[in-house]
Amino acid sequence: MANQKISGFTIIEAMLFLSISGILFVGLIAGISTNINNQRYRDSVTSFAGLLQQQYSEVANIRNDRTAAWRCEASVTTPDAETGQARGTTDCVVLGKYIRTIDNATKLEIGTVIGSEPTGNPVIDSDSAALIAYMPKVSSFDLLTYEPEWGALLRDTEDHPANFTAIILRSPLSGLLRVFAMPGPLPANLADMMTTEAARQKLTTCIVADGWQTGSTQAVVIDAATAGANGVITQGENAC
Repeated sequence: MANQKISGFTIIEAMLFLSISGILFVGLIAGISTNINNQRYRDSVTSFAGLLQQQYSEVANIRNDRTAAWRCEASVTTPDAETGQARGTTDCVVLGKYIRTIDNATKLEIGTVIGSEPTGNPVIDSDSAALIAYMPKVSSFDLLTYEPEWGALLRDTEDHPANFTAIILRSPLSGLLRVFAMPGPLPANLADMMTTEAARQKLTTCIVADGWQTGSTQAVVIDAATAGANGVITQGENAC
């Protein structure tokens, strides 16, 4: 009777198979993780830009939801009051929105800009003059706080916290949007922002993933000279 040989894997072959399979599995998991992180990063950029663009749309189609418990005062910040004037019986006007970074540029604060119809007969020969005549000021009405998605950081082009302020207003004279932007905090007097320089300002905010994303860092630019949602531009490679 002839001897039969039983073929199979040696211990070395089995170890090689397991090692190669392990390497391939680790590479697959790493690739999936990288793709997930890159998608999260793109989402954070898209969300940030979309939020800014949304403010233009809301100002262009301004809506006044104030009730009789809300009134317009001369103070910089106007809280909701216990007593006030019913809608349509007050000289208080919703002019637009302000956007600023807060908490060391880890968040955005978006609020309402209000004003009062001017008394007397002031000389109004431009949109800026009209807005200044309405004495624009910040209100706590409809206050929104936004934190970038997935822990993304807001930085300027020199990798400092992106401290900036922008106001988007609808002119009571022409009905057109006017945008003013500047680095730094929100001024106590909003009329101080209504300068030719602020109306031409470009603010570049780098969206930084703080180590969990590979690839180029993208930026979102607010171009104050373009008074519309297309004034918010997303820039890719070499933007920061």
